[in-house]
Amino acid sequence: MSKHRGALPRDREAQQRAIDAADALVDAALAAGFKLEGHEQPTKSPITDADPFTGCSLVTIIADHVEVKVAIGEQLKRVPHELTSKEEAAKSRGGYFWARQYDYIRTGKTFFRIKASYDSKKWLETERKPLADYVPNVIAYIQRQEVAARECKEAAERAAKERAEREERARILAARRKAYDGWEKALTAGFEQWDKLQRLRHYVDALEAANNSDEVRQFVRWARGYVEALDPVKNFQLPATELPDLSHHERAQYGEYQEPTHHYGYGW
Repeated sequence: MSKHRGALPRDREAQQRAIDAADALVDAALAAGFKLEGHEQPTKSPITDADPFTGCSLVTIIADHVEVKVAIGEQLKRVPHELTSKEEAAKSRGGYFWARQYDYIRTGKTFFRIKASYDSKKWLETERKPLADYVPNVIAYIQRQEVAARECKEAAERAAKERAEREERARILAARRKAYDGWEKALTAGFEQWDKLQRLRHYVDALEAANNSDEVRQFVRWARGYVEALDPVKNFQLPATELPDLSHHERAQYGEYQEPTHHYGYGW
């Protein structure tokens, strides 16, 4: 631990307990297989009687999936604020007066503290239990965080894999349905054209039977040529794609294929 001890109690014995606890934490972290990054302690004490104290960074313990910064510092006790002589004088003069509500006084007890965005833990020594005795608790906490982070990562990887597999299955199915749709459209479009021309043939026959003029016969000849030229049976061509492997049962199950709709958003 750094010889700078601004975050620790002023009492020499209390300081030594804190140093022993810090050394024990380092040894235990290394024994647990963690890597460490030490932090320089302040030469001047950041502790004031006006604010609570959350400690100064002691060491960052680095595992495979988490990095935990452990702070150390003296525990302060919050007590009602005692007016200073200046505040007493200002108060006695009357008028507007302000003073803080609480003071924070030293206790001579030291703590380990871990603060993360999602969690916060603190271990405070007592009369019966020095800070060094909490080192196993700190290591166990970090090990739990490591297990939780690893499990979270593994769960995320499994979810990503499952999502990729679902997307691939959906892509393959969409391709199969699209291929089927090409053949289906060739069939239905050909039928619609054939049905239309069949009715046209009947109309031309009726037209020829009802009219015997040269002009009508000329039109009928042209109409029959038109129908023959557009006959989808004579002009039939297979779709460009291979025979679809989607079954007719699957077509009935999934319904008619629709091209996916792309949504384009605008952001700032």
